[in-house]
Amino acid sequence: MFQYQGKRVLVTGAGAGIGAAAARAFAADGAMVAVNSVSDSAKEVADELTARGMRALFVRGDVSCPEQAARIVEQTAEAFGGVDVVVNCAGIVSGGNVEETDLEVWNRTMAVNATGTFLVCKYALPY
Repeated sequence: MFQYQGKRVLVTGAGAGIGAAAARAFAADGAMVAVNSVSDSAKEVADELTARGMRALFVRGDVSCPEQAARIVEQTAEAFGGVDVVVNCAGIVSGGNVEETDLEVWNRTMAVNATGTFLVCKYALPY
């Protein structure tokens, strides 16, 4: 069993689904958790955790944008004194098959799901 008491955790895509569940689980185990989303949905998760006496921080940003990904990591590190764990849950799903999917939709999906994961990990490494 892992122990996360006092660990500094950044969870991207933490506004719903697996990301929100991961943020709640880390916080319940004593971690300081930065919850990220491109929308205010993760703010609700951060507010919920804070109301339960846990240490949580909402960091809005788009992980697919290099400047925003760097800022997400920097704000987390500044608030918590570093970053020990990154959980990349930010992702989008577009329905359709290869014939129906246009290049713009494909590129946006890859930017969030693949490039966003790469960027957040890259910027978190120095911490």
